[in-house]
Amino acid sequence: MNCHRSDVPRVRDDARHHVPRVEPGQDGSGVGGLRCVICHRANNSTRSRIPGAIGWQQAPYSMSWDSLTAAEICDNLKDRSMNGDRGLYDLKGHFTHDHLVQWAWAAGPNRSRPTLAYDNFLARVANRVDTGGPCPKIAPTTDTQ
Repeated sequence: MNCHRSDVPRVRDDARHHVPRVEPGQDGSGVGGLRCVICHRANNSTRSRIPGAIGWQQAPYSMSWDSLTAAEICDNLKDRSMNGDRGLYDLKGHFTHDHLVQWAWAAGPNRSRPTLAYDNFLARVANRVDTGGPCPKIAPTTDTQ
């Protein structure tokens, strides 16, 4: 989950710091001469192995998912003050049409992908939207000691 970080851009499954060290900037697309599109093109590069998709950038800090539960991520996704003022149907469109979301399932060789197939993911999103967007419940913890 490298796109939804709370600090600096990360790479690979072990969340290494991006090299060169870059900052996302105000719009998530880098700063100065280190804009994301300088290296990250519209498609993955087979020669350099640099990942790419149209509009490459880091997700906004407001959508950081570091150490959040599925229920907390769901709540944040639905919070218009955090998600770019998107309603449920707008979120469905985002998941369906956004090139960066789609990239997760076409990340290229030697990159892990979400465990849920993209079509199944979209079906779950559609179901959740059609039923009013319920989020999973956080199971209460009980102290057994």
